[in-house]
Amino acid sequence: MKKLNFFAFAVVALTLFSSCDKNEMDITLTEVQDGNVKITVKNSSGDPIVDQKVEISNYNAPLEDLKTNSAGVVEFQNMLMGNYSIIIKDVADGTIEYNVYQPIQIITNKTKEYTITPSDYSGSATIHIVDDLNEPFSGLNIALFKSEDMYSGNFADIMEIAIKEGTTDDLGDITFEKLPFNDYGIILYIDGETDAQVESYAFSISNKDQKVKLYRQYYSW
Repeated sequence: MKKLNFFAFAVVALTLFSSCDKNEMDITLTEVQDGNVKITVKNSSGDPIVDQKVEISNYNAPLEDLKTNSAGVVEFQNMLMGNYSIIIKDVADGTIEYNVYQPIQIITNKTKEYTITPSDYSGSATIHIVDDLNEPFSGLNIALFKSEDMYSGNFADIMEIAIKEGTTDDLGDITFEKLPFNDYGIILYIDGETDAQVESYAFSISNKDQKVKLYRQYYSW
């Protein structure tokens, strides 16, 4: 008896499946757009950055962009719930330009608010220089560049486009603060005429508050 009941159930199930297949059921999927994000862009002095293009990206694919109003604000509305990124390219804070990449999350029936200060999206690099006897090399000049500018032109031309310059201290150290996200290289020199050495090592700043430490040996001649 149990075998007969199972057989009957199998026949009914097969009939229902065949019926559904023949009628081709229509299914409509509706995407609910119910999340908002409000972004305020301010400089390091707390003043709004006006008329600045702000992008919302999903998996590195730009979805929408708006420009900040007189209060430094943009609002993206009716967005699908999920993970996104705020992208602001070449935004000036003082005399320096920064690139902002900020992960965000859109939540159902919520307005998320973010305040962006471009200069926060930077890191630092401490460079430690020693001589050929492995002793700290103090008083050595170091110029910092974007990596793409490292080898363009002669020494004098290159020095005109240096981002920052400084001199190693008694410990052979120099620190460059507030470096925007980018790839960098350095030039080490004494007088800039007869004793210049191009440092072949390049480094990247790609994370907020990232700190890079470099140990390089300098041979003077």
